[in-house]
Amino acid sequence: MIDADPQQSSTQWSRVGNLSGFKAPSIENLENESIESLVNRLKDKYEYLVIDCPPSIHAPQTQEALLLADIAILPVQPSPIDLWATVHIAQTIKEIQKTNTNLRAFAVINQLEPRTTLSRVMQGALGQLSLPALPVAIKRRAIFRNCLLDGRTIYDCGSRGSDAIAEFEAIIEEVIKL
Repeated sequence: MIDADPQQSSTQWSRVGNLSGFKAPSIENLENESIESLVNRLKDKYEYLVIDCPPSIHAPQTQEALLLADIAILPVQPSPIDLWATVHIAQTIKEIQKTNTNLRAFAVINQLEPRTTLSRVMQGALGQLSLPALPVAIKRRAIFRNCLLDGRTIYDCGSRGSDAIAEFEAIIEEVIKL
């Protein structure tokens, strides 16, 4: 994983995990390297690289990552503000795809609360955009916040993480088959 977000959340999560005795995934950050040089250095070492970017299409790190990526998964919370932002993201991705013709981008609903009206209409609303939405959503779960607290992954949580694992694996399978 490459932590390209100036907030460095992924790096912090990894440090907490190592202190707590959990084996966090390998995290690289942009101390003195560009995303492109990190990708070039790591691409033969790993089958997949995940780049954690700032949550803004206008951030230079996000734009650089999209120019290098084969797949972009864009989490969208069930909120009007996220929907409005996704319209601009879809337009920017279309522009980037003119340069990076390999880039496939997908929206995925994040922090879904199935009992709310907004969450129920979210999939249909995303379907109106030019950015394809994955049929699988990530539900709002305490397990994600708990894992951050002690540097674990959902895979470290045994059966308590099984629903979250199923969601993530469904997303991975959906993206890989497309």
